[in-house]
Amino acid sequence: MSACMITQRDFLRTRWHEVRTARLELKKKLMDENIPVSEVRHNPEYRRLKKEQKHISKMIKHMEYKITRGLKNEA
Repeated sequence: MSACMITQRDFLRTRWHEVRTARLELKKKLMDENIPVSEVRHNPEYRRLKKEQKHISKMIKHMEYKITRGLKNEA
């Protein structure tokens, strides 16, 4: 059970890093176009990526809680 959850958590971590990289690349591209930071933060694509990253973070946190709880119960 926990091996499957660990695999899922690792997949989520990989996805989190991919989203983070995409968000930072978009931010850099927009900043290179001399767009102010306040406008960058209101960019729809940037906001979507930030929201997705936050959602994945929550999923990872819940998954780690379940893994820890499962390991504690096995001991």
